[in-house]
Amino acid sequence: MYIIKVNITRFGKNQLLMNNTGHMTHATKLHYITSMDFPISYATGVQVLGMCRAFSKINRLDFRIILSSDRNNMFEDIKTIENNSFKLSKFKLRSPYNFLWLLIYIINLPKEKNVLYFKDLKLATMCILIKKILHRPDIIIAVECHLLDDSKYEKKVFNEANNIFCITSHIIRMAEEKYPDSIPKIHYAPDGVDLKIFSTDFSKNDALNKYNLPIGKFLIGYFGNFSTVGIKKGVDTAIDAMNFLSSDNHLVLVGGVDKDLNYYKKYVFDNGLADKITFLGRLEHEKIPDIMRSMDCLVSPMPYNDFNAYFTSPLKLFEYMASGIPMIYSDLPSVRDILDETMTSFCIPGDARSLAEKVEKIKNDYKKSKDKAYKASLEVKQKYTWDKRAENIISILNR
Repeated sequence: MYIIKVNITRFGKNQLLMNNTGHMTHATKLHYITSMDFPISYATGVQVLGMCRAFSKINRLDFRIILSSDRNNMFEDIKTIENNSFKLSKFKLRSPYNFLWLLIYIINLPKEKNVLYFKDLKLATMCILIKKILHRPDIIIAVECHLLDDSKYEKKVFNEANNIFCITSHIIRMAEEKYPDSIPKIHYAPDGVDLKIFSTDFSKNDALNKYNLPIGKFLIGYFGNFSTVGIKKGVDTAIDAMNFLSSDNHLVLVGGVDKDLNYYKKYVFDNGLADKITFLGRLEHEKIPDIMRSMDCLVSPMPYNDFNAYFTSPLKLFEYMASGIPMIYSDLPSVRDILDETMTSFCIPGDARSLAEKVEKIKNDYKKSKDKAYKASLEVKQKYTWDKRAENIISILNR
């Protein structure tokens, strides 16, 4: 375990603040605890870093990051959080010792309101047990839920945690049906985006030249993982769609681990599409916005399955919105949580011909498609940034 204390010096231990009702209150103490590995370019790392940055900017918040890993390099990205001072302690305890570490950590917390925030249901369950053993009602347990799996940890968390934040509306509906007594503590908190990475100076030609992408073609971009927990994300559909599109279209695939890249490169070669498709592989996250804004349209033709339809809140959706580039998304409930026809074009999930038809429609009326993209960019600014997500979570925790 490693602890990074962010802005601890902003408030003294007992400093009081004025809340919005005119009464004095202590600064909220939030301990963000994650056992997940980085690097930061992976979606999980991007989400953790985005939330850490957002929490660190909130006034009235004494914020601490606790990372469970032996890998020192994972801290380099956390240290990029702007305008914060850090104190880093290294315990180098691996996961079998997490219960002992949490026990010691909680014993040493002052007996006042401390919010322990988890993404890991197993760690959250350990904390629930420790809270009971130590008789610490002052410990508030908040959990971020990305999936329902009927595990013993899920049941413990929904029955005994103080607040649960779900990333899709379907997870909320399922959770409320399974745990009706817990409805008051279940909240909707979709993922978001860091708009700052889309605010840099940008030259399309420079980006195309830098990554050796064809100039004069209609560029179709796919960004993100090629699969998640073994589930396809629609890369094969995007590739197959090129069979129905003329040679003035070019598909750019950004992302993918080596195993997926090798598989799809062979798939492209075997189907005679190598001259219509470019693989850029996995890139550093800060490089993504310029490439994304170089595209003429962005696609995510996910196939229909329960994970894609109900449990995913893909970060690329919010990044696509922030880019201001026309989008084509699979028509799935998880996407409909965020987008409608005024902001994107919908294709039939996993249907290559449907995707190709939508590409042609965008090309034939590009102004209308850009108007949709502009509306999507306004929507993400108003509702779906990490800052707004963090503020919403803290407002719930402070009730």
